[in-house]
Amino acid sequence: MKTKKVKSVLLAILSLIILITISSCGEKEKQIQDVGKKQNEDLAGKVNVLTTADIEKVSGMSGIKLVDKGSISGAGGNLNFATADGKMYAMLVLTDMDIFDQWKARENYTFKQLSNIGDEAYSAPGGGMQFIVFFRKGKSVGSVSSFIKLETGHPYLSVEQLSDLARIVVNRM
Repeated sequence: MKTKKVKSVLLAILSLIILITISSCGEKEKQIQDVGKKQNEDLAGKVNVLTTADIEKVSGMSGIKLVDKGSISGAGGNLNFATADGKMYAMLVLTDMDIFDQWKARENYTFKQLSNIGDEAYSAPGGGMQFIVFFRKGKSVGSVSSFIKLETGHPYLSVEQLSDLARIVVNRM
């Protein structure tokens, strides 16, 4: 049972690393349609498509802080949110249609299509535990990811909470 839990956690971490890598790949720095920022840019303090107040309201957790990209392990998104004690909690990645199409086409990556989030949205990765919601509104694309709480082996945020956060982002794009 413990081995199964460790494998699930490692699979979740590996999936998140793959998501971060795919999100930051490419030599082109493409413009995000309505946000107007580069996909690899740290947007902390520059754009309010998702705020600490949004995260706290949806999650019920207090003390969430915005951290700079690369400032702590896992902070690879455009907006990175950590707990009061400095552990990565959630991440927003803004990207382009090429990446969205790659996420969608990747075998066993999407788990379930979600409704009422922009033009198209999915939970990911496939398998027993989802901790990512990726979405698009027109040609503007993003993903909201939860980090895994190591003590429990489960994401900090549920798919429902990630969906609520994705709706906030879509409404502000």
